[in-house]
Amino acid sequence: MTQFEERTDNAPNIQDIYKVHYFNPEQTAVFEAPEDHSYYFKTFIGTHNVEVERGDCVYLLSADKKTAFLKRGWCQIESCHCATIVRGFMPADRSCSLAGLPVLPYVNGCSTKQIFAPPRPGDPTLQYLHIPAHSAEQAHHIHSTVRVVYTLSGKGTSVVGCAHIILKHLMENH
Repeated sequence: MTQFEERTDNAPNIQDIYKVHYFNPEQTAVFEAPEDHSYYFKTFIGTHNVEVERGDCVYLLSADKKTAFLKRGWCQIESCHCATIVRGFMPADRSCSLAGLPVLPYVNGCSTKQIFAPPRPGDPTLQYLHIPAHSAEQAHHIHSTVRVVYTLSGKGTSVVGCAHIILKHLMENH
């Protein structure tokens, strides 16, 4: 569910302004990076059989959502939840358990864990962010690179925007 806090007449265009896209975890969709992005990526939401070409890699979750994988192409994978291909990036195959909670303190009582660190600054990465129920809203901050976010479980509200235009979207998964 998306809610606009209308502070200007342009509020309905906020998703275009901030280039934000939301998908229900129960739906099946494919989202490709817009032409004006520096890196090409393609995200598969829901159940898909995905072919990853040589020279590319894919980040994905196991069917039980307990393990994250980074696989280098050429490979064929079946994704039940969310998989993101990054073109022209070929790190070594890896896997990591998502069991337990991340321990690195983050803002407002949250914690984080870098699942797959970038080989070089600016390279793609996979991070696990735990936001406890009833924690304070994160302080306003800006990401200079693209984010693909998947809610493993629970629910929360994504808040996107600046002082005069704000978009709030409920993100939920069971």
